[in-house]
Amino acid sequence: MKMDTVADECRALGLKVGDTIDGTESGGKWWNTTRLTLLWLGKKEAVWMKTSKSSERPDWSEPE
Repeated sequence: MKMDTVADECRALGLKVGDTIDGTESGGKWWNTTRLTLLWLGKKEAVWMKTSKSSERPDWSEPE
């Protein structure tokens, strides 16, 4: 299935407004986790609230 937009990808993943996804990347002794909460899903675009934390800053950041 070809996904042309971010909104298409969200729908393919079954995401709904209010859903939260986390992703962590790491290498050796460092790590970074980003948390995205879907705020709005349009025809082509999506709006997310983002927070993150890392090995250097282990507390969650303020939402952006």
